[in-house]
Amino acid sequence: MYGAPNTGLPDTATMPAAGGLAAESVYYSYNLAGKLLLVGGAADYVSGMW
Repeated sequence: MYGAPNTGLPDTATMPAAGGLAAESVYYSYNLAGKLLLVGGAADYVSGMW
């Protein structure tokens, strides 16, 4: 479900624990044109971008 087409855009970023929050992996999903569609981790942060 997650992943970038062959654009060189990141599909995952790992955020370290800080400020009392747990570490988390954040996932990015793009359409075939490379436009960001979804940012999620423990929850979806941004979705349904057109």
